[in-house]
Amino acid sequence: MDDKQFKILMDELTEIRNLLILSVSKAGANSVEISKVLNTSDSRVRQILTGAGGKKKKEVLKLIKEA
Repeated sequence: MDDKQFKILMDELTEIRNLLILSVSKAGANSVEISKVLNTSDSRVRQILTGAGGKKKKEVLKLIKEA
């Protein structure tokens, strides 16, 4: 696997993680519960859910609006 393939794979995994966060959030889990499972900070989870999570902001906001 070269660097380009690795970056594509990591981008896809990040998108899947963000979708999982959105899904369980909609199901009623709070950011503390989600962060424990994903081994990340609850503030990072909130950033992703509010769309402040970096370059994927527009995609996440679009998903939230569609849900």
